Amino acid sequence: MNGACVLLVTLCAGAFVQSLHTISIVKCGLVVEQQYSFDAAGTTGAQSNVWFQEGFIMSSRRAIFCGLTVPVSGTINLNNSSFPLQLQSTLTLGNKAQIINSGIIEGASRHSMYLSDDMTYAGTQLIVKNITIESNDRMLTLGSQTRLVIPDGMYLEFKNITVILKPGARIEMQGVSSTLLLSNVRLIFEDDYRFDQGSLRIQGNTSFEGNAAHSIVYVSDGTLSIQELSSLSLGRDMTLRYECRESDRLLFADRTSVLCFKESFLVVANTTLCLTKGTILVRRSGTFMAEGAESKIVYNEGQSLNALFFERSPNMVRGDEQGGITYARWD
Repeated sequence: MNGACVLLVTLCAGAFVQSLHTISIVKCGLVVEQQYSFDAAGTTGAQSNVWFQEGFIMSSRRAIFCGLTVPVSGTINLNNSSFPLQLQSTLTLGNKAQIINSGIIEGASRHSMYLSDDMTYAGTQLIVKNITIESNDRMLTLGSQTRLVIPDGMYLEFKNITVILKPGARIEMQGVSSTLLLSNVRLIFEDDYRFDQGSLRIQGNTSFEGNAAHSIVYVSDGTLSIQELSSLSLGRDMTLRYECRESDRLLFADRTSVLCFKESFLVVANTTLCLTKGTILVRRSGTFMAEGAESKIVYNEGQSLNALFFERSPNMVRGDEQGGITYARWD
């Protein structure tokens, strides 16, 4: 088995297993003490109470079905395989688990990868097809050469997690129908960043933050949408640059959809941005600017359902030319 000694023990409910590494209580399942190679074992998947204590190596010859109910410890080696790891249930990564090498992870029905600890992925490319990566406020770091690829028509959701993008890391949406969902997420940029394809969907309370002053450029033909009872906050010194060809790519679902500025900036460059329905909230200070002779930010005020609501302050300054903001600042 490629040098890997594999111990498989079938257990009954309440049985105890003693090994050199740990004592476990499992229920009618399999315990695998050392890293398991699907190719070497000739198996096509694992379900229910199979406990991989030292992780596993993906197959280079076939897709692998994964329906585990216990956390995986150790290393999941994707083996640069062109075949997917197909999730049949939530894949929980235990303490100090990690994923290495390039590969494909596919979730058929919104299946999740749950992180019980902070994790760094430093592989070159991970293709993700309709999966959720979630945690209880843990941290996922994407290394400087990492690409998370969302094929056209597929989605990736981050949920209840902090995601750090090292300089050079990319979340690559391959088509206009690729979608990145951010549900209660802190997305921390360590360099300027550009969304040039696909759509972003904001749910819950999500923030764009940085370790310095960074520009987040949105130039996609897809939409950046903020859902009901949801907010997108821009952290200190962060700039959201809107450079889309169309004026309606930044969308609010209704008045409960909030775009929040915390000593941050909105810049519209060489285009027009139309804002309706939502709420603009400024804490401490926020600046709106339109760059270029033809640029402006257009909004509707009033009591209509399409009106954009501003939380005002006594020091609000606004340039207003036929409904177009050319400069605005709240202090």
